[in-house]
Amino acid sequence: MTIYASNNPLLEHAAAILNSIDNSTDSQDISVTTVKINILDENDNAPTFRQTIYYAGIKHTARVNEPIISIVADDPDLDVNGTLVYMVAASNLYKFGDSKSSGSVVPSP
Repeated sequence: MTIYASNNPLLEHAAAILNSIDNSTDSQDISVTTVKINILDENDNAPTFRQTIYYAGIKHTARVNEPIISIVADDPDLDVNGTLVYMVAASNLYKFGDSKSSGSVVPSP
């Protein structure tokens, strides 16, 4: 069983004991089992940039793949829910949809 918890759960796993009782009048059979519960972090936090606005200039001598600016954002969600991918939405320096796993902006050929 997997459940999702908001804002970074304190536990990753829990267990519950389930009893099953036969309710017939001629039998009192009981079955017991343990259920393992995985608690996953819900993707409930939006990333936040460390600055509201970033400014950068590009020199005419800039080389391909040379960093221009480093943009940093944080996401308090855990594991894959806290992983950020940076993408330039519109620019004549980038092919549409280019994305990076870091916040470094570099000219593309």
